[in-house]
Amino acid sequence: MSSWKTVRLGDVAKTSSGGTPKRGVAAYYGGRIPWVKSGELGDSTVYETQEKISQAGLDGSSAKLFPKGTLCVALYGATVGKLGILGMDAATNQAVCGIFLPDEIDTRFAYRFLESKRRELVEMGKGGAQSNISQEIIRDLQFPFPTPDEQRQIVAEIEKQFTRLEAGVAALRRVQANLKRYRAAVLKAACEGRLVPTEVELHRQLKTKNSKLETGAQLLTRILTERRLNWQGRGQYKEPAAPDTEKLPAIPVGWTWLTVEAIGFVTKLAGFEYTKYVKYSPDGDLAVIKAENAGRSGFKRTEISRIKSSTVAQLTRSQLKAGDLLMVFVGAGTGNVARVPDDQPYFLGPNIAMIRVDPQFVSEAYLEMFLRSPVGHSLTFGFIKAVAQPSLSMGTIRMIPVALPPLAEQTRIVAEVERRLSVVEELESVVSANLQRATRLRQSILHKAFSGELVATMPAIQISDIIPPLKPEHVQQPNSHFARALLSAEIVHRLHIEPTFGRIKHQKIFHLCEHIAQIEEIHGQYHREAAGPLDNKLIYANEAELKKQKWYQEVRRESYGHAYQALDKAGGHRKYVERYWADKLPTIEKLIELMRKWDTERCEIFCTAYAAWNDLILWGKQATEDNILHEILERWHDSKKRFPKDRWLKAIAWMKKEGFVPTGFGKPTKEAK
Repeated sequence: MSSWKTVRLGDVAKTSSGGTPKRGVAAYYGGRIPWVKSGELGDSTVYETQEKISQAGLDGSSAKLFPKGTLCVALYGATVGKLGILGMDAATNQAVCGIFLPDEIDTRFAYRFLESKRRELVEMGKGGAQSNISQEIIRDLQFPFPTPDEQRQIVAEIEKQFTRLEAGVAALRRVQANLKRYRAAVLKAACEGRLVPTEVELHRQLKTKNSKLETGAQLLTRILTERRLNWQGRGQYKEPAAPDTEKLPAIPVGWTWLTVEAIGFVTKLAGFEYTKYVKYSPDGDLAVIKAENAGRSGFKRTEISRIKSSTVAQLTRSQLKAGDLLMVFVGAGTGNVARVPDDQPYFLGPNIAMIRVDPQFVSEAYLEMFLRSPVGHSLTFGFIKAVAQPSLSMGTIRMIPVALPPLAEQTRIVAEVERRLSVVEELESVVSANLQRATRLRQSILHKAFSGELVATMPAIQISDIIPPLKPEHVQQPNSHFARALLSAEIVHRLHIEPTFGRIKHQKIFHLCEHIAQIEEIHGQYHREAAGPLDNKLIYANEAELKKQKWYQEVRRESYGHAYQALDKAGGHRKYVERYWADKLPTIEKLIELMRKWDTERCEIFCTAYAAWNDLILWGKQATEDNILHEILERWHDSKKRFPKDRWLKAIAWMKKEGFVPTGFGKPTKEAK
């Protein structure tokens, strides 16, 4: 860096901000001029805007038309320091500063320099109700000024390192999502009797006349008998309502359906009680649990409000015990469930209900797991009022159905779930630590770059060394041939009625599902054909297997192309998909639904861009926009050139924004045959 000169940015570049045409003048909006707001600066090239203004709007305001290629930085609010490069001529609002650079300064070099200064800019913007920085702050930055050749070399090295880093971060994010799905899959399996052997199965294995088996139904009989004997409620005793089992999922032999009312006492802190008695005091001896303390994954520790126990001594119903269940009954977290910890005395606060069960009949941990599981969550949401603010009444909470196994089985289920989720929690902490490490590494790369110390090769995160492959335990994986047929069946099952769905779109979605969901059993080998990435042998073999299984068959359309027709056992593949890929199914479903209404060309662009980008990572090359475009337009079939360059760039920008960043999974594509 000793040979670099440093200059004030404002001495070598000019800046300008935009403006907002009057909202009350309809003629100012809906024109042809893209209008960029600060929230649309996403640290990438800006190709589209939510709003456009007219020439009259531009002339009648302080908005200005900035040329394509202008470097922009956000000045106000939560977006301070966010960057973007205009992918077209566009106007901006007053929260966006355009920076106009001389020919001697590479735009990408200045972009990366400002990225390196983001923390500094955010700090300078603090102090008011809203973070703000001025154009003067931007202009006063001390800017390193190496030669244009050095600038380009530095940018190339930064982007090479960032390509590796972004692939690592994308893989970590995917692992994070898979862990979340695996957690849900474990709870779902637990509450459907698929995680541990049932009591009935164990009883059959013992084959002894003396072994005693109490089924869930017999346990319920004991619970109801005890309930009648100990009834202290108002008025005449009433039996709890039984759920309508015809509308409920099937459960294992030995389990029974009942309602929360049958096994639990449900209550809340009444509004008048809160107003009259609850007075928060920092030196109170009683911690108050509120709705914010029940999260999607159980109890959440927050800043706890406190009260004095003497002021609420008469509110005995709201005095919580360790193990009591909590359920949010109003607001955004409605339906969230947690258990009261045993670390200190707690009091029931507003907007959250208590469910108290007798642990000699029902495991509190099991009931929490059931209500948090996809099954329990779905049953709870069936009772939520579909209004602006979701809510549950105490009556509807009492009516929530619960699948109850024998008590011994509840205990074994809880132990197995806790064992598996403890592994998940450990892995989640590793992922979180490495995401933080990636953020620090990104800053380190930028610091070295603008200190003149950037090394040609820097350590990249090796995800495979950090996170082992995650698969549900005790589940045998399908062979490659059957796995391919299952994925095809899922895609066809969901989309065969769509008029835009045929063999080519099928292949595109198949390729993306394999790579983005990282389905290791597929082993696709795709070629750079006109309609590629394409594996003709794979798709024909899949169609033959779908027909053999009597799921679907391929038929020719009268006009053009192919469609799929349901056979006698259509949908029969689902039990296998749910068994083998419970953790991957949400990703598969998301991709299929995303492209449901897309035409074939849009699917082709997404799939081709993903494959070209993924190839570069697999080959250890820089996955820059220019390199991705080179692979598509120069090293693929000439038919790819029918799409303009800007359309490919928009697709790449969209993929980054939506998190579809390749990770180097699978095999590189091969040259067209």
